[in-house]
Amino acid sequence: MEYIGYDRHACAVYEGMPSSGFRVEPAPVVVPIRFCDGASLLPLETAYEGLPSWMFREDDFDAVSRTRRGRVFKMGHQLQPEVWSVTDHRRPELPTEVGGNGWLVQRAPLATYVRDTLHGFEGLTRKTVVLGWDPYPTSWQIVNVECNMVGTPVLWLKARHSLGGMPMLDDAKVDPVLRASLRDAMGKVDASVNRLGPVEVVDRCRDALSLIFGSHVGNLATDLGPALEMYGKKEGIDLKQNDIRWNCGRIVARLHSRGKPNELHRTAARALTDEDAELALACLRAVLMDFGLVS
Repeated sequence: MEYIGYDRHACAVYEGMPSSGFRVEPAPVVVPIRFCDGASLLPLETAYEGLPSWMFREDDFDAVSRTRRGRVFKMGHQLQPEVWSVTDHRRPELPTEVGGNGWLVQRAPLATYVRDTLHGFEGLTRKTVVLGWDPYPTSWQIVNVECNMVGTPVLWLKARHSLGGMPMLDDAKVDPVLRASLRDAMGKVDASVNRLGPVEVVDRCRDALSLIFGSHVGNLATDLGPALEMYGKKEGIDLKQNDIRWNCGRIVARLHSRGKPNELHRTAARALTDEDAELALACLRAVLMDFGLVS
C-alpha cells in the first residue's frame, strides 16, 4: 500500500506509512485532480481542512513533450489528521517519543492519503482530467495507464491545449484497415513536435495525410499528391475553391517540396521555418476534424 501524508501549514509531503514515514525533498508537485464524465466536469470534493479528496502526485514532467506522469491518491476514511511517526530534520519542533525499535521518532499530525486503484473509472485512456484549484485549473488528456509493482495505476497525461498538440484519434471513427497505420503516423507527428526541425515535422504531417486521403480513395500505398488527385476525381467538385480538406492537403504537399534542397535551388524559395511547421500541423488538425476522425 502507498500513502502520502500532507501538512499544508509546513508545505511538507511525507511518504512511506503512518508507522514509518519520511519527508520527500524536494517536495513533489501535488495538486487536486478531477475526472471529466463525458462533457461534464465532476465537482472538486474537499474534506479535512478544505483539502481535496483526491490528489495527483506528480512523479515526472517532460517540458518538451508536455507530458506528466503520476499517481492518484484519495483521502483515507480514518479520522483526520492521522498521527505519523516520521524522521524530519527540518522540523525539530515536532514532539518525539521512543519507537518500537528503541529509536526516537517524531510525531506529526498529517492529512493522510492512500493510493487510489481507480476502480469504477472504466476506459481511462483518452479521458480528460482537470488538475489544480479554481480559478486556474488545467486540462490534461490521459494517454496511457500502467500499474507499478504494487498495483497502483500510473497515469501518463498530455496537455490538451499545448501549442502544436494533436487531437486524440477516436478509434470508433477510424476505418479498422487504417487505424493502426494512422495511429503510428500520428505518434510520429507528436514525437516530432518541439523535438525535430520544421522539415521533419512537415514530412510527418505529409505521411499522416497520405494515409488519410489514401484511405478515402481506397489506396493506402499511394503518395499524397496522387491521393489528392484521386480524391478530387472521386468527389467531382471544384476543389480549389470549395474543399478545405483538399486545400489543406495541397498546402502540406507544397511545404514538403520546399523541404527538398533541389527544390530550394530550383525555385529560389526560402527554407522552411517553425511557422511553416505550425501551418502543416494546423492543416493536419483541420483534415482530421473535417473527416470526423477525432474525439
